[in-house]
Amino acid sequence: MTDRVPIDRVTVPVKVTLRILNRDFTPSLTDTTSVEYMEFEKQFRAEVLTVYSKIIGFKDIKIESLRAGSIIVDHNVIVEAENNGNITLTDLYNTIFQEVENALQKLQSNKCSEDSFCMGESNIITRPPPTGEEFCREVIEPGYWEFYSPIFTSNGLFCVSQCSVESPQYLNCNGGDCIMSRRGPKCLCPSTDIYMYIYAQCNGKVHKAVLYGGVGATLAVLLILIVTLGILLCKSRKRTRIPRNVYENMS
Repeated sequence: MTDRVPIDRVTVPVKVTLRILNRDFTPSLTDTTSVEYMEFEKQFRAEVLTVYSKIIGFKDIKIESLRAGSIIVDHNVIVEAENNGNITLTDLYNTIFQEVENALQKLQSNKCSEDSFCMGESNIITRPPPTGEEFCREVIEPGYWEFYSPIFTSNGLFCVSQCSVESPQYLNCNGGDCIMSRRGPKCLCPSTDIYMYIYAQCNGKVHKAVLYGGVGATLAVLLILIVTLGILLCKSRKRTRIPRNVYENMS
């Protein structure tokens, strides 16, 4: 996994309701496999695309549902926009909403006939842009995204891992390598064949030769002390031993 993922383009689905005045709703329009639904969808797409397709960054439309009154079409206008940091995400979304609103006004002003749809009132359901965390969740592989944080820069939005110094939860490995796993960031300390690390995050580096030499010297000193104490103890016992003839005289 890379430690810095750019969110250079964002996909914005704009939810729109649009009334078709010269058509009547029938129950078969709720069945997406029916001939009537497929014919309606084909004609609707053909007519609205003449205007929607002129929106900068337009990608597609998707019908969500058809409702009575004459026919109300709930659909998403999907727009992709460049996120380069020049404007905020809120301003970017508002710009896209305005472009969709302008397209709807053009649709409503078009002349209709018996064969074409007469577009009536419409409504755009505006919503705030996703949070940085939500954007990161969309682009980061499952199992990893919880260890990434969004950062907003002059060049746009980025998702950075906890191995990145830009992250507010940066894991400093003190000269070691930070790698990401599904359990989170982990430090790989350098030259572990030569050094031992007493503390986490590659802290407390100790040369193995010095450590082992120090341990050996300590053991040698302990051994000398034990031997010395043993000799002194033996001499002490000899000095305090009572001669045998003392016992004989006492008896």
